[in-house]
Amino acid sequence: MWSSALLLWATFGVAAGPEAVLVERPLTEGVGLEGVITIYDDTPAMFRSLGEPTRAGGGKYVYEGVGMELVVAADYLDGKFPITAITVAGTDSRVRTGTGVRLGDEPAQVVAVLGEPAARTESELGYPGMGVAFTLGKPKGAASNAKTGSPRLVVTGITITRPDPTIQAAVPEPGVPKEVPTPEVKRVPSLPSGESLVPYGVDLMLDKRWTKQALTEAFAAGAVAALFTLDGSAATLRVDACADCQAAVEERVRAREAELGPNRLTDGARRFDERTKELVQADDGYAGVYGPPILGRSTWLLALRRGARTVLIELALSPTAGSDVALNSLAEVVGLLRSLRLVVPP
Repeated sequence: MWSSALLLWATFGVAAGPEAVLVERPLTEGVGLEGVITIYDDTPAMFRSLGEPTRAGGGKYVYEGVGMELVVAADYLDGKFPITAITVAGTDSRVRTGTGVRLGDEPAQVVAVLGEPAARTESELGYPGMGVAFTLGKPKGAASNAKTGSPRLVVTGITITRPDPTIQAAVPEPGVPKEVPTPEVKRVPSLPSGESLVPYGVDLMLDKRWTKQALTEAFAAGAVAALFTLDGSAATLRVDACADCQAAVEERVRAREAELGPNRLTDGARRFDERTKELVQADDGYAGVYGPPILGRSTWLLALRRGARTVLIELALSPTAGSDVALNSLAEVVGLLRSLRLVVPP
């Protein structure tokens, strides 16, 4: 279990056109190409990941590929060029979103997956609350609809933007994201009550909404544990730490997976690489995501080892519970997990 690298923060460069990455991984709604370029990046990050565009102008950078093109839009803001939209246009049905909508799908197929759009025109289906829109067009050589005589429309473009927080939507959670930069947030090393996770060997960004609960149960002898809840019961965060207890942690993870069901991450996405180890300051690690991909209770497990000390983190989220305060956006979950660092306890 411990020989691996969690692809939460992995990088993936474009070697021969955008199709190399667009076929490899989905366009996650409200995020982008995880591990390559996201709407939380700026243009310098884009150049590092994608290289020079085929053409550029008017704040748009176009990367042409076979049967598709990737268009990155950016604006100037406070001396920087943050990315505002990522669009993939073309005919290659291998290009897909995190929820499985593909280029070439018909509007009815999109609605069957995501529900009725918040904005709909003859040429677009918009889901601003999820941070995604679908351009509709007539594929080359397509016949007209036999009943209406109108051209048969399909998805010819997918655009990813930041989710609009004013519009209620269930943000898809295809897995723990890979290299998803989030807006700068001031790190909070301790809670308002003065409690800190440092004694457990963890530095994790928790804001004032989280409160510590009484917890005496530990999964192994000598382990210390902490439990936090987000504004009541919308989400829970449990941290267990122990020394010389790798076997006990592995047993605990297996037991929790038996209770939670299948791990939604692929085998490769459960394992740490060297870059991730360095980033979280861990020697080894394991990750799991469990529960429905869109609605319902989702759970994240992170098992991290540094030296003889092992930390097991479990984040459980109920998007429908207290939706006004719940940690129910993918970007917020990612921001919390990406703030994680292992530290030496006092």
